[in-house]
Amino acid sequence: MKKQKDEVASPVELRRRAEGRLRERAERAAGRPASAADAKLVHELQVHQVELEMQNEELLRSRAELEASLERYSELYDFAPTGYFTLARDVAIRQVNLTGARMLGVPRSELVDRRFGLFVDAASLPAYNALLAKALRSEATESCDVTLLPSTKPTVDPIVVHLALSVARNGEECRAVAVDVTRRHKAEEQLRVWQTMEAVGRLAGGVAHDFNNLLTVMLTHAEFALKVVGDDAPLRSDLLDLKAAAERAAALTRQLLAFGRKQVLRPQMVDANALVFQLKSMLSRLLNPNATLELELASDLGPVEVDPAQFDRVIVNLVLNARDAMPGGGALTISTANLNVDEAHAEEYPMRKPGPFVVLKVKDTGTGMDMATVARIFEPFFTTKEKERGTGFGLSTVYGAVKQCGGEVSVESEPGKGSTFAIYLPRAPGSLKRPPTVATQTECHVDGAETILLVEDEEPVRKATSRVLGSAGYAVLVAASAAEALEVCQGHSGPIHLVLSDMVMPQMTGVELAARLKEVRPETKVLYMSGYAEEAVERVGALDAAVFIAKPFSSAALRQKVRELLDTRPD
Repeated sequence: MKKQKDEVASPVELRRRAEGRLRERAERAAGRPASAADAKLVHELQVHQVELEMQNEELLRSRAELEASLERYSELYDFAPTGYFTLARDVAIRQVNLTGARMLGVPRSELVDRRFGLFVDAASLPAYNALLAKALRSEATESCDVTLLPSTKPTVDPIVVHLALSVARNGEECRAVAVDVTRRHKAEEQLRVWQTMEAVGRLAGGVAHDFNNLLTVMLTHAEFALKVVGDDAPLRSDLLDLKAAAERAAALTRQLLAFGRKQVLRPQMVDANALVFQLKSMLSRLLNPNATLELELASDLGPVEVDPAQFDRVIVNLVLNARDAMPGGGALTISTANLNVDEAHAEEYPMRKPGPFVVLKVKDTGTGMDMATVARIFEPFFTTKEKERGTGFGLSTVYGAVKQCGGEVSVESEPGKGSTFAIYLPRAPGSLKRPPTVATQTECHVDGAETILLVEDEEPVRKATSRVLGSAGYAVLVAASAAEALEVCQGHSGPIHLVLSDMVMPQMTGVELAARLKEVRPETKVLYMSGYAEEAVERVGALDAAVFIAKPFSSAALRQKVRELLDTRPD
């Protein structure tokens, strides 16, 4: 029994007992020679003392390792990228690591006994309360995403965390684990916005296709009717209103196509600084009298490949948006800079890919926008303006135009702190070209006597277009399909100077038809027309825009385009 107690006694206690036994035996042996038993006892005591010293050293080493392990654990616990919380069942905070305290924006010493729910955003409270109730009823770990308000400071952005709750083994506490998923949440939200934009863009393009065919007919017949009626005819005013309404509708469909990124572009290598500088005087006039315009243009800015006219519209739309955000005046700054993005930091930018870029920013000191408005700012028809002050197409047009150029657009804004729109365009290799100057248009002869083969599957458009060409003096051959056009071409013995064909038709596209006709009539020129079709625009992108006319077109525009193409000398 005594041996069992010694086994569980501490090394110090064992040593004390052994020394006591030694003293007792030494006292009994006093006055007589040391016996063999006494010598053996002394030897055993010495051996045991050595063993005790070794055990003591081992204990000291184990204690040092334990302290080092606890220190490492403390560091891992405090500086882990995850927030760890120990909560009472009433969710008062009892313990938290440094990461968790930073998530809540409060020093750790001030968090004890504060309820965790005080830091949950009001919009996330229902989800948080449901999660807590479910976790308290269950033995399993329950989780969901919630938004935390790091502190009461309005300058601190909220964060989104994936919060996991479970009841501790003692049944008296809860364990909470919070992982910051703000970047993932923003990326998912941005992806949803982009997917919505893509869907709306496809829808917009499809609507524009049919609508532009109708507008072509309306504009053409309105122009013919205006030529027939006199200046004092009662119907003249109605016809002018009809023509103006059709032209306004045509402008709206062009904005739809810009948003859907289905415009026909003429990209050129340009200096964005030069384009912005050329617009400066016009932009200044667009602003309110109490507003100022400043340009901060990088001297070493690289070239970009864009359509200059489209780039101008992007800048004008952004400036108009800034003007409306500063009704009482303010400061508007347009800046440019080069940006080189490496792979390590690509995720921090909207384009999410490495490479050289040119960044153009339009910053205003206006009213700013909240997060809900920023999330919808590029949607077509969405506007915060009064009903009569805008259609909601300005920024959606910017979005579509920038995306069509291969770039990205982002916005940063807070209520009362203005907005900054940033456009990221891929920097183009090669040398710069001067922006083309707009030549003054002169009146020219637009009529002719050549033969034109018109190919259009929509009967109203076919009739209206044929009437325009016929009234200009051309001999018009008409076909309702590509197959019929091939038959007409084969049966016509004379020359066919020009083929005016719709881009998308059943069985065969306009491009495929032109290739077939060129085999038998290589001298025939081709002019394509389309109200919109994704395939058509993709094909036209590889062609010269001089051989394309967009629907709806006016009679004068069609006659001018036809005449210009017929008068062009072959290469």
